[in-house]
Amino acid sequence: MRKLIKKILKENELQWIKDIEPYMPFEDITLNTPYDIIIQDEDAFTESIENCDEDIDIGSISYVKVTSRAKLVFRDIYCSDGVVDFWQGYKECLELKFYNNYDVMMLSHWFAPDGLIQFHHI
Repeated sequence: MRKLIKKILKENELQWIKDIEPYMPFEDITLNTPYDIIIQDEDAFTESIENCDEDIDIGSISYVKVTSRAKLVFRDIYCSDGVVDFWQGYKECLELKFYNNYDVMMLSHWFAPDGLIQFHHI
């Protein structure tokens, strides 16, 4: 019985590693490499784009490419004048180009490392 319990524990003790979706930290993103993204908060994502008078159908996003990095202030990313600053000073931000299934670019937009999106290897 002890051998069976030890075997079960050994097989299942690392299962949590298999269950985690690997994602790329914001600072490890490589320029001009295609990534799949997961939008963590669709409402905030849509609002951040609409505040800059832009639009995108989230369901049509096939992949993104990061084309630039820059240290930007909060107001450079979020276009609404009524929004309260979420950070002071500069943060390294990424310019993303969003593509559909036909490899057509639909939108180019800057994002900060604020947990709004996660990058995954394709």
